[in-house]
Amino acid sequence: MKLFPYPWLVMCLFLSCGDESVEEVYPVTNYPAEPYSDVPKISLENYFPDAVTAHRDKLTFSIRYIDGDQDSEAYTTGDVAIELTDNRDKDKLVYNLYPEPRSVNALFGDHTVSIAHTILLDPTKASEQTTFNLRLRDRAGNWSNSVRTGTVKILR
Repeated sequence: MKLFPYPWLVMCLFLSCGDESVEEVYPVTNYPAEPYSDVPKISLENYFPDAVTAHRDKLTFSIRYIDGDQDSEAYTTGDVAIELTDNRDKDKLVYNLYPEPRSVNALFGDHTVSIAHTILLDPTKASEQTTFNLRLRDRAGNWSNSVRTGTVKILR
């Protein structure tokens, strides 16, 4: 009678079977459970730093989005824009930023964008404070809601 040549393998497989669910091993990210919508919705996850030196420091923003028609993910450069408005001058200080192309889940996800530097509107001041508004335009041209950052201090 020939025995199974690798009894230790069977024992390892048996011992590795636990009562952990898939959700415990790979937790589901807590995205908002909202009804289907063609219009994207965003939330501000983070922005940093909260104080920058004008003409030198980079400012980074992270948003989380959900979009029912799944066209808020940039598959090619330029498809999805994030509009960033500096609230010191809402007419002139508007930036269209394009997140890095990714091919992940287009229904929900995260985008991070940065501006290379900021400016002082009045160069005679030692510092200025502002907030920023962000909104996302998907490939179909739908605009999301707008989110506002906390105060960012811009130093000379």
